Amino acid sequence: MVQLSDAPVPPSLLDLAHARGIETHYVDGRGHERPASVESLLTVLNALGDMETLATPAGARHALRHYSHERVERVLEPVYVLDEGVSAMVTLRMARKLASVDCRIEFEFGGESSWQVRTDELAMLETAPEEPRAWALALPAMRVGYHQLCVIIGKRTIWSTLIVRPLRGAPHRFSRDWRAYSVQAPIFSLHSQRSWGSGDVEDLDEFARLVAYQGATVVSTLPLLASFGPYDFEASPYRPVSRRFWNDRWIALDQVEFLSHSFAAQQLMNDTYSPAHRATWSQVGHVDGAAAFAAKRQVIQAWAATQSEFMALYESGLRSYVTEHPEVNDYARFRAAGERFGRNFREWPSTAKSGLLRWNDVDPTLVRYHLFAQWIIDEQMTELSQRLAQRGQTLQLDIPIGVHPDGYDVWKYPTEYISAMSIGAPADDLTTDGQTWGAPPLHPARIRENAHQQFREALRCHMRVAGVVRIDHVMGLQRLFWVPDGASARDGLYVKMPFHELLAIVAIEALRFGCGVVGEDLGTVDGDLREAKIGRAHV
Repeated sequence: MVQLSDAPVPPSLLDLAHARGIETHYVDGRGHERPASVESLLTVLNALGDMETLATPAGARHALRHYSHERVERVLEPVYVLDEGVSAMVTLRMARKLASVDCRIEFEFGGESSWQVRTDELAMLETAPEEPRAWALALPAMRVGYHQLCVIIGKRTIWSTLIVRPLRGAPHRFSRDWRAYSVQAPIFSLHSQRSWGSGDVEDLDEFARLVAYQGATVVSTLPLLASFGPYDFEASPYRPVSRRFWNDRWIALDQVEFLSHSFAAQQLMNDTYSPAHRATWSQVGHVDGAAAFAAKRQVIQAWAATQSEFMALYESGLRSYVTEHPEVNDYARFRAAGERFGRNFREWPSTAKSGLLRWNDVDPTLVRYHLFAQWIIDEQMTELSQRLAQRGQTLQLDIPIGVHPDGYDVWKYPTEYISAMSIGAPADDLTTDGQTWGAPPLHPARIRENAHQQFREALRCHMRVAGVVRIDHVMGLQRLFWVPDGASARDGLYVKMPFHELLAIVAIEALRFGCGVVGEDLGTVDGDLREAKIGRAHV
């Protein structure tokens, strides 16, 4: 628990916090201004984990000097946002000027452009006294996309990602004359006589077919992403194992044609888990999700273990899926390792917890199950999207703001998450103590080093099958409320996110997939996100 004091915050600590994007005060949902304490600022600064630990504010000035020096050493920002079709300038920082700079742009879809510029031809930019010297590097006009800028200064080679956004996001379904009737239902509540305790992809399709008669053209549900289970079952759809893989809990077994070729699978489906047995998983308004999930898994595992002439055909289909989604191999091995070593990967053997899984760390039959399950659910999600489109409908999917702290995304990209913090929300009229959601925040600096690859892949996963995506807690594109582990939400602070970069990615991916984007605004989103950016990104 952070013990908050009323001691004034030294100016040096405030300067360091501002430089690192930490807001030193905020207004909560009840209209009360909450200034940051010395303790809370030190806790958040130390949680960033990229500088010497600050035990007291006395080290803040040195830390700020070190941070400024690192910016000079970086030369380029890891990411720049540019407008399509317009020549632009990016900031180049150098401790000392050399005679010339070699530049190259590698374009996303092939080709490159190289040139050399003399440094005495670069325009020097005005900077604050405490800021490092900077010059403007001119870049040519480019198409929408993600391009790589390479700058060679002396013996150093520095790379940066250029995010070239559309001048104006495509409105798609949100054009001025578009009107729609939308319905929403959690998929687990749609269980039917044919499904297994809780709803599945086929139930969602049947629901969409029924509401189509009433004129509904947008069908919305809660997040459908992978979660822990059936063992150590995680019921919440808002703490997924990953934001890039679907939940095999929602597989419609009776739509998996090849299960009929497995005697073991058929015996489980017709005898062990008879319709009467399955009915016990949904009674008096409650769903036993863990039991239904476990039964589905046993059926698929029984089939995956079948050796027959049919398997060659299915192995071919699986190989095609893995070729298109290569990271599913890592995902399947992670899930299999979790079933052997336990859910908390921090307690795994040293090599496994650091992201390297050896062949003997995992049971190959479990890896095989997770590969097949992801292939099946991905195929069913694609087919669902196609059937809705044939009826003139579209699917709206929800993208959660965070992930489970023990999940695949955190294991795969550990440096991009703040393990000692949780995303939350300050106090409001409904929750007077604020909220803590149990999902680690992304590191606002380190996600830039990877050009927001996780966020891009999460959007693509959803936009491949959905005509509309809803970004949960859209304010998280702009800032996130960090709460220290074990502390109250009253000890939390807002930390800024690379807003313009994330919004540019939303605009690019929405344009490419022809997808509409909805942002959840519960009244706490400020005007910069609600008004000024709507015209460009069409969120």
